[in-house]
Amino acid sequence: MEIIINELSLHNQFSSFEDFRINSLLKFLKILRVKPKNVEIFKKSDIYSREVYNSKTLHGILISRDVDGKSDEIKKLKLEMSKIINDPYWDNDKKCDSKYVYLIEDNNVNETCFAEAFERDCSVISFCPSIYEAINYWVSKEEIQKNVFNFFDNFQFAKNYYESGHLSFYEFCLSCFSDTKINFSRVIKSQSFDLIKDKNDENEFYNSFDMFSSLEWDSILKQGGKGKNKAGLAYRKFHDQAHFSQYKKESDICKFSATGRFRVFGYREGEIFYVLAFDLTHELSD
Repeated sequence: MEIIINELSLHNQFSSFEDFRINSLLKFLKILRVKPKNVEIFKKSDIYSREVYNSKTLHGILISRDVDGKSDEIKKLKLEMSKIINDPYWDNDKKCDSKYVYLIEDNNVNETCFAEAFERDCSVISFCPSIYEAINYWVSKEEIQKNVFNFFDNFQFAKNYYESGHLSFYEFCLSCFSDTKINFSRVIKSQSFDLIKDKNDENEFYNSFDMFSSLEWDSILKQGGKGKNKAGLAYRKFHDQAHFSQYKKESDICKFSATGRFRVFGYREGEIFYVLAFDLTHELSD
């Protein structure tokens, strides 16, 4: 599979490096990290000459030795971009044909990522915010129209590839909840995601994770209790702390109800709940 970086989404729209870093760069890096292994990223060979802020180009940022160039984010960008900085450039073997006119509405997009995506039947990734923040762009060539999907955040990117079967449920959750109060970076995969065998169960787990991430801690803590007093997520301390004694943790193991049937175990560290395991059989039920 192929996907193309939208060179047009860098158009000198940022006010400073900090503006670019906070509002665009970090989001773009998350998209690159969640990319399935079998997806090949293409870009136009002149993307590094695109202006980012104050007429400074992407190439200028990447080779910078000043304060900008010493930042952790630039180091991360260089590391990520080093994976794709050389070939494949789509214009070295382009499929779009200059004898045709490619249009988005009345705008000519010849020799751009959109014309190439039209011919390759693939999607594009855009830096954002930019003038390219629609999810879909209808590209036309003569009487033919094709819908080109535009990714600009890691959630929509991960969700698309999860639903098409190119990302596992584990990879999807790891990505889309990475900046929320529920985190899967320390999960024991063999005792959690590997136990889920049904798509409907994945949907139930996802809905509970989404609810957990959207609530404030005060609301989560109020949804406690057990038996007839159980409410909502039923978040509470797990009765058998010794069961997780082999794992390094900073606080008590707690659990919450993912559904009426399933439980999620982990511990809170600051504002983050780190998930360790699931119980799909009530084996750990108290």
